Amino acid sequence: MSHDGASASSFGPDAHRPRARPLDAWVAQSLSHAVNPLVLAPLLFGLVLAHLGAPLAEIGWAVSVGLVFMAVLPLAYIVRLLRRRRVRSVEIPERARRRGPLLVSVAAYLGALAVLYTTAETAAALLAVLAGLHAGNTALILVVTLRWKISIHTAALGGFISMLLFVAQTPWPRLALEAALFTPGAVSGLLLLLGALVWARVRLGAHTAAQAVAGALFGLAMPYAELSLLAASGFV
Repeated sequence: MSHDGASASSFGPDAHRPRARPLDAWVAQSLSHAVNPLVLAPLLFGLVLAHLGAPLAEIGWAVSVGLVFMAVLPLAYIVRLLRRRRVRSVEIPERARRRGPLLVSVAAYLGALAVLYTTAETAAALLAVLAGLHAGNTALILVVTLRWKISIHTAALGGFISMLLFVAQTPWPRLALEAALFTPGAVSGLLLLLGALVWARVRLGAHTAAQAVAGALFGLAMPYAELSLLAASGFV
């Protein structure tokens, strides 16, 4: 071994080959990409309408609105920041750089609320409430982010699960459900996916365990509590 600690193999033909990523890191990265916060809201709109028996055309419209306002617009702003080299990646690992994208997301979610409320025929009020909760809770996450880096990935998936669970276990007498698409037990199974995502974010070093778990708990608790209060008040 040389004096600087480099072994002879360090200068062999394989010296400049990138090291293979460990399997667990590859799984964690793949899971983080698959469970993307940008696609969860449009997916939620589609699943909720399918559960309530909406026509396929209306489901497609709600998903399209969700994709434009809750995925494309926020992503376009982030890409603009990337091109100006104000952030390092689309996940915006720098906590201080998340303020602008979160504000844009809040505004875009409110746009989705307005469009869905004025154009949807099946459960327009419910869709508007779901979009509004995305806006309000994103604003709360923004406040937290001013001081602490909470996980947006786990908060988004937690919110997706809690909203879907509320819809699955709530009777909708004004809507004729021939066969409900989801049951509370089936939706609860998604908690396994949430646990895996918490592990993935920690494994990648994107968050500490506390930040990832806090995001998951925020997402699970806040939307469900808010929907329960709105239901008790007759808003949904």
